[in-house]
Amino acid sequence: MTKPPAPHVLQAVACGGTRDAIEEVALFHARGLVEMGARVTTLAKLPAPRMEAHRDSGATVVHVGMLDTTLSAANPWLVLRLAWRMRREAVRGVLIHTGKAYPLLRLAAPRGVPLISVCHGPNFGLRLGADIILCLNAEQEARVRAALGPRAAGKRILVLPNPSVLPDMDPLPAPASRLMGATARGEVVVGFLGQLRAVKGLDLLVEAAASLVAEGVKLRLRIGGTGEARAAMEAEAARRGIMDRVEFLGWVEDRAAFFAGVDIFACPSRDEPFGLVAAQAMLLGVPVVASDAAGFRAQITPNETGLLVPRGDAGALAAAIRAVMEAPEAARDMAAAAQRQASAQGDRRRVAEHILAEIEEWRAARAQ
Repeated sequence: MTKPPAPHVLQAVACGGTRDAIEEVALFHARGLVEMGARVTTLAKLPAPRMEAHRDSGATVVHVGMLDTTLSAANPWLVLRLAWRMRREAVRGVLIHTGKAYPLLRLAAPRGVPLISVCHGPNFGLRLGADIILCLNAEQEARVRAALGPRAAGKRILVLPNPSVLPDMDPLPAPASRLMGATARGEVVVGFLGQLRAVKGLDLLVEAAASLVAEGVKLRLRIGGTGEARAAMEAEAARRGIMDRVEFLGWVEDRAAFFAGVDIFACPSRDEPFGLVAAQAMLLGVPVVASDAAGFRAQITPNETGLLVPRGDAGALAAAIRAVMEAPEAARDMAAAAQRQASAQGDRRRVAEHILAEIEEWRAARAQ
């Protein structure tokens, strides 16, 4: 009996000169799909080193310079070239990470090939035109359905968390009693990892850290990431008199090493549709204190797999960090429960399996 050909998925991703979370997620989507037996072609507008990383995932990578501009849809040769490629290679579904690529791919996709959008952020825009819409949490799904109104009935809309973007580790690091070791070395290290932008709430973490230091807590902030708010955050730390207790690391390449060096991970975002770094911290056994943004609420069961505090409340953030510090054994148990949960939810092969199933179910429904 002839084995059926591997399903072929095309995905689209673009980013600027530096890496971002969306591009990393796309990379691990590709790895998961390849590991599940699919062929993957990635249409990309990325710096050269990142193009190589996507090739290493097993995907075929095609550079499309106009991918992240809606003007691409006005280029008939580009539309025809992509349409020809999709037909020739029997693409079965198109996974869109970059919303502005939607018009181009809608025009190029052959009839019967679904467009699948991933709602990476709070603004849906062109993503709502896709046939299958992947939401990162239940609140986001409700917002998508509300925005679509009656049109929602003609689409497949589901909640599917992003895959983990950490290298494979077998076994995963055991959630050690980190805070007991912190006591021995004389200070607790609180980590933050993400884009340095106002929405990420780093100013709240600096304020919380300053209040804890004023109370005599031996604490250090270790901040990884890049962004326009770095200078303002350095100035804020200096104004509050804790600059000697804050480390700004810039872009962090080795996430596992970063998390191995922190005792508590803080996620004070004012808005967060998923919270990739929280999932990473949970997977690596680090206790998490996060805001009650939708993405964190979807991942964290309060007092069981982490602590949640009201968004924008630096006082509550400080109190939660202190609570974790003062109960190291409970923090270890909480981190262990979080690790079990994150390991199951973030498996890239599981995510890929869901995507492939959605494509085939959509195609079967259209064929009726």
